[in-house]
Amino acid sequence: MCGFYKFAYQARWRENAPPTVPDRITSSVTSTPFPRTSVLTPKPAPALEPALASLELNIMQAYKRQSKAKSGSNLTERERRGLKMLVCLRKELRYNISDKGGDFVVLTQTLDKKLRREHLSDTTIYGRSSDDRSPLYIVGLRTVL
Repeated sequence: MCGFYKFAYQARWRENAPPTVPDRITSSVTSTPFPRTSVLTPKPAPALEPALASLELNIMQAYKRQSKAKSGSNLTERERRGLKMLVCLRKELRYNISDKGGDFVVLTQTLDKKLRREHLSDTTIYGRSSDDRSPLYIVGLRTVL
């Protein structure tokens, strides 16, 4: 509806504005250093008001019809069955996004746990984030600072 109100606002201004040269309009607007702080609403245009009211009513009715209408699925029967199967198996499967390619990945829970253990046990990639010696380092830093 915001688009309609913007359209009606512009139409009312165009209807009420005297005929002018577009260059003069743009130069006078750009030469103003500070724009107005208030919003001016155009005067109602008697020739436009019935058409705008009718257009607003028709748009509202179309919105109402579309909100009540049930949209059809864009999935094929085979895709729908597959999706239903994935939902039923959500406790056994792990759905994830690949970190390398951004692809959608479906793994069994056991395979996922096995892969995670292998990755986390690799000491060349992962290390402990907190060390037992860390309080000593902090004390040493405090004395230096």
